[in-house]
Amino acid sequence: MDKSMDVRDFLRKRADERGKALTQSNRALRAQISERERIEEALREAQSRLDAELSSLNHLHELNSRLIDAPDLPSALKEILEAAVALLAADMGTIQLYDPVNKTLTIAAHHGFEQDFLDHFRTVDADGDAACSRALAGHRRVVVEDVQTDERYAIHRVAAADAGYRAVQSPPLFSRDGKPLGMLSTHFRSPNAPAEPELKMLDLYARQAADFVERRLITERLQEADRRKDALIATLSHELRNPLAAIDSAARLMQSPGLDGGQCEFAAQVVQRQCAAMKILLDDLLDVSRLTPGQTTHAGLSPAVETPAARSHLSTHLSIVAPAPAQRPCPDAESGATHAKRKYRILVADDNTAAAAAISLLLQREGHKTKAVYDGRAALEEAARFLPDIALLDIGMPYLNGYEVAREIRAASWGANMRLFAATGWGQEKDKMLAKEAGFDVHMTKPIDFRQLLALIEEHGGTRF
Repeated sequence: MDKSMDVRDFLRKRADERGKALTQSNRALRAQISERERIEEALREAQSRLDAELSSLNHLHELNSRLIDAPDLPSALKEILEAAVALLAADMGTIQLYDPVNKTLTIAAHHGFEQDFLDHFRTVDADGDAACSRALAGHRRVVVEDVQTDERYAIHRVAAADAGYRAVQSPPLFSRDGKPLGMLSTHFRSPNAPAEPELKMLDLYARQAADFVERRLITERLQEADRRKDALIATLSHELRNPLAAIDSAARLMQSPGLDGGQCEFAAQVVQRQCAAMKILLDDLLDVSRLTPGQTTHAGLSPAVETPAARSHLSTHLSIVAPAPAQRPCPDAESGATHAKRKYRILVADDNTAAAAAISLLLQREGHKTKAVYDGRAALEEAARFLPDIALLDIGMPYLNGYEVAREIRAASWGANMRLFAATGWGQEKDKMLAKEAGFDVHMTKPIDFRQLLALIEEHGGTRF
């Protein structure tokens, strides 16, 4: 009997042990099943997010294609807004453009709103308490989950209630260099806080809207500049015909055989007066150019950036005031020339070959020794070989501009004491400062007055050759 009880106890103990082991196994199995289900759920959620992101990216790609074909800015903004409203399943939305002069936001596209709302929010103070104003001021998105409980939205609650929305979110639109462009806002009929993945995708839409607005604004400014330029060129070409005709007649007169000294002097004075008239017209042209879009903040374009082709085209009108020598020099005019007291080695560099040759020839008639070159690289090389006392450098030259040539000359041991004259069509104060910083001793505005040039040579000249 004792042995039977021992066996029974042994079996009971073994059964309990097996039961505990099975229980632990079941617990582990259930934990594994639960973990597997959790992992599968996480995978489904990740797949769902990826599918949603892929769908949004596809919509963004389609939006890009539609924007390319958009006929104007309002149509493009409408496309962007519709896509944003669909992305967030919003009920309403607006895109506003920023006016930097009046510091206001004005609705440029809208979805789902009645006229009363548009009248109330047509123009919003950028420094106000609306969600769009706060977002613009803070350079970040503002989400108002419930306009009825947001203290700063109190002034607009009646308008919100009339329009039928309770929540709003507003990401600001900024240019690539940080300038405010506007606002993209979506509105919801019920209190709402959009999910973070949706907001991140919305940021891509906002970036797309900002880039498109910036491109359109730049395009419109360029188109306006082109319209003004065309009108200006048409007027200028008409006005320039009169002095050009007089100069052409005077040139033909100076080439006539048997011309006496009085007639020659008269023709020379005609040329000088008409060149002075052309200088006034060109000064007016440069003044007006500062008023065109994109140039108002720069007081005219920097010569280092008005292209070589454009500068070369304009420089054909920028000849010197004194006339070039006629094929038959007039004895009276030649004898009346003012000769410099001292003679210098002078380098003349200008990509307008006619102007460079004319100035060089006139300086030779005054007794100076000259070399003429027609680009910045040649100017630097010739300066090292010729070692002139004075270098007359055009600013807008190819390969190296006049500023770069001046800096290179000043950096060389042989160029420290060389006198450098800047010759340019730009005569604003900032242009004179740029010339001084580059190492020029003198800044001259084209067209060059030859008598002034001779006086400056006497004033700033170096060692005689």
